[in-house]
Amino acid sequence: MKEATKATRRRTQDLKYQKFFKGTGVDVGCGNDCIIQFKKEFNKMRDVRAWDIRDGDGQYLRSISDFSLDFVHSSHSLEHMRDWKIALTNWLRVVKKGGYVIVSIPEWEMYEHKQWPSRSNSDHKWAFSLNFLDVTIFAPVVILSVPMLEEEFSCKVEILQNIEIGYDPSRGYADQTADSGTECAIEMILKKL
Repeated sequence: MKEATKATRRRTQDLKYQKFFKGTGVDVGCGNDCIIQFKKEFNKMRDVRAWDIRDGDGQYLRSISDFSLDFVHSSHSLEHMRDWKIALTNWLRVVKKGGYVIVSIPEWEMYEHKQWPSRSNSDHKWAFSLNFLDVTIFAPVVILSVPMLEEEFSCKVEILQNIEIGYDPSRGYADQTADSGTECAIEMILKKL
C-alpha cells in the first residue's frame, strides 16, 4: 500500500509541507515505508528513526525523551493503537515546542465503508471521520475537529483534511488503497505549542 510514499508524492507538490519535515524525527509504525527515503525531497530533514513493533509500543515511545524531536510522522498506525489519545499525547510529548506531529489515518467512509469491524484490516481499533454525521453507537468512530483537537491536546491544528485522490465511491467495499495511485485518508498536522 505504501501510504507514506503516496502522501509524499502529493506533499512534494506543495511547498508548505517543507516546514513540517525538517530536522530530526521519528516515523511511528512505518514498516518498510519510512519517510527517511524522501530526504532528498524534504531537504531540511536530517534524520528519521523508523519506529516499529520491535522498538516498543508506538503508543508510548518510552525510550524517546520529552522535547527531543522536531517532528513525529505516522502513516496509518494511529488506528491500531489501543488508545489513540494516549498515542497523540505521547507523540506531542516527544516533539520540541514548535515541532509537528504529522498523521495520516484511514477515513471511516472511504476505507471502512462505515462497516465495523473493519473488513479490510481486523487490527483496526478505531475509525476516524471529519463528518459529525458519522456518529454511530456500533463502532468506535472518532469525529475529529479543529476545536476538539486543539482543546484536547493543547496544540495548534495546521492541517486537518480529507484526502481523496483516485477514490471512486462506486467501487463499493473494495480496498482502494491497494491501488498505488489512490490516496484516501485523513491528514492531520498538529503543532506543539
